[in-house]
Amino acid sequence: MKDEGRISELAVEWYILNRGIYKKLAQKVENIILEILDVNGLSYHMITNRAKTIDSFKKKIENDKYDEPINQITDFAGVRIITYVEDEVEAVR
Repeated sequence: MKDEGRISELAVEWYILNRGIYKKLAQKVENIILEILDVNGLSYHMITNRAKTIDSFKKKIENDKYDEPINQITDFAGVRIITYVEDEVEAVR
């Protein structure tokens, strides 16, 4: 139990130091997607990006399934695309 607490503590420290990289990554991916959608004339309602919050990361690593959270968690950054109608989803995908 003591080691798990230390692993969690180190993982949070690592994420605090590296979160900025994931924020930049999410923004760059959003910009690339916007360009691809615009070039292809695909409409969309909204595109947002995010890096996982530190609190969300802390909560997630409390889950017993992560014994190496830095290597096992895969959703540090994300981009969401919302289309106007369901028929546009496949083209955007």
